[in-house]
Amino acid sequence: MRRSNGLICLFGFPSVACLIIFAVFFTLKLSNKLVSWSWVKIFSPLWITMFLVVAMVGLGFKMGLKNFLWSALSSTSLLVFVIMLPRKLDSPDDPRLNWPYVFIPLWVFLALLELLRKDKREMKLSRSYQYYTNADGTTKETEPSRPKFRYVENVYKVYYTNTITTILAYTILECISLTVKPLSWGIKFIPFFYYMAITVFGLLTMSNGNTIWALLAPLILSCFYLVLYFFLIDKLRVFAVVMIPAYLGLLAIGLGGLFLLIYIN
Repeated sequence: MRRSNGLICLFGFPSVACLIIFAVFFTLKLSNKLVSWSWVKIFSPLWITMFLVVAMVGLGFKMGLKNFLWSALSSTSLLVFVIMLPRKLDSPDDPRLNWPYVFIPLWVFLALLELLRKDKREMKLSRSYQYYTNADGTTKETEPSRPKFRYVENVYKVYYTNTITTILAYTILECISLTVKPLSWGIKFIPFFYYMAITVFGLLTMSNGNTIWALLAPLILSCFYLVLYFFLIDKLRVFAVVMIPAYLGLLAIGLGGLFLLIYIN
């Protein structure tokens, strides 16, 4: 447990710090404050984040070989994507690097995330049932009491898959728009509109205060999608406003990691 905490402090918090620096650089770039900077420079903090994540996986929490291989492969595939994307943005007409090739590592990453989560969910479900023997010799399974943060788990199970599916659908539409036929932002944002609708529906149908708190991350992400759409259709002029939900999300990640480190471990 102490080793896990040490790895979180050594790699986790610097990773969040690099994400915040990347978000600032990205905002300044799209606000025409860092026009002379290449996209490679803008993405360099994100590369550091990915290298830290890969190193953390390599040093390893206690995990089975299959989970380790899936985690390492997914982290590496995302690293390849964040390396290829700025190179393509700097050289959009380079025929050696087509957009489908740029998106393939991201699609591999998303697929591995979903497979890894499904595998962990099935393993957890198989361990969550206990068996006892009745007086007549028959066996019966019973589910033990839920953990304290069961509402967080329930929301996480729903929105984890929805987030992956939304990003996957959007990137496919974006790839089609870049390579086959240009699509409007209204069409490309259909997956995000669906995600926002699911989030609002979840908020309206869950009255428990704890459950509403658990929806904080989907709500922040939905706000980011909404203001980003307004910016892309020229209804919002200042990109820094778009990034406010992203900064709040990064802050929530850092505080959430600190909370888990202190209170759960």
